[in-house]
Amino acid sequence: MLSILIPVYNYSVAPLVAKLHIQLVQSGIPFEIIVMEDGSTDIFAENKDLENLPFVQYSILPQNIGRAAIRNKLADNALYDNLLFIDCDADVDDSNYIKNYLPYLDKNIVVVGGVKYSPQTVSSENTALRLKYGIIREERNNYFTTFNFLTPKVIFQKIRFNETISGYGYEDTFFGAELENSGVTILYIQNKLVHTGIDENAVFLKKVETGIENLYTLYSSKKYPFFCKTSKILRLFVKVERLRLTGVFRTLTGIFSNIVRKNILGKNPSLFLFDVYKFHILCKIAKNY
Repeated sequence: MLSILIPVYNYSVAPLVAKLHIQLVQSGIPFEIIVMEDGSTDIFAENKDLENLPFVQYSILPQNIGRAAIRNKLADNALYDNLLFIDCDADVDDSNYIKNYLPYLDKNIVVVGGVKYSPQTVSSENTALRLKYGIIREERNNYFTTFNFLTPKVIFQKIRFNETISGYGYEDTFFGAELENSGVTILYIQNKLVHTGIDENAVFLKKVETGIENLYTLYSSKKYPFFCKTSKILRLFVKVERLRLTGVFRTLTGIFSNIVRKNILGKNPSLFLFDVYKFHILCKIAKNY
């Protein structure tokens, strides 16, 4: 009845799978857990041991196929009609996590459980940006994320993740926008998983820059006009572009880009300046595209 799909890249997922497995057995429903290494360069021994658990499939892809393609592949391999996608750097701290999803099985809706951050996670200067962004932007707002969501397989197979989006960023936002554009109901509930994989600031910023490039590639293709309604930064860019002011914004934000970058990589980053930096990157990409 329920297929749990976990893409993995260089992460020990055994503790997560063990907790899920216990709750699934207790639930009494037919289930499977499919764990797929997406070309991981570090294979943890405990991950390999997962295949010894009943109803758990574990496999290793020889090459990394990307965040969108790996999720599509997981869904294609799923046996059951309800798909629960969970990121590998998640942790279960609610003994009723699986139980909370059961009322939504076999419903014609997509259910997003959400993300949260552990109070025990200590912020350091190296991780301040990612943690602050997660707590203020991700944990407190309802937005579509692939981190923890349930979908009927029939809906997923109609939409699927856009595999032209390579690398990190906006594959989840775009998937959510496609769901809404197709008239699919998205329900946000309080069934959060803890995000344990906190990137260092420089790593996170690099991922964000890649995501902004993905965003502009989708926009410039002119195939997805509905996406502008979903992305705030894209809505602003469209307004600025129509006024022919992208060059002005690029120059102005470029003057302060080093100062802004120093702040957002520091111990007390400003999320406003983080937004300014992202818009600066978007304007730069638009010029060079």
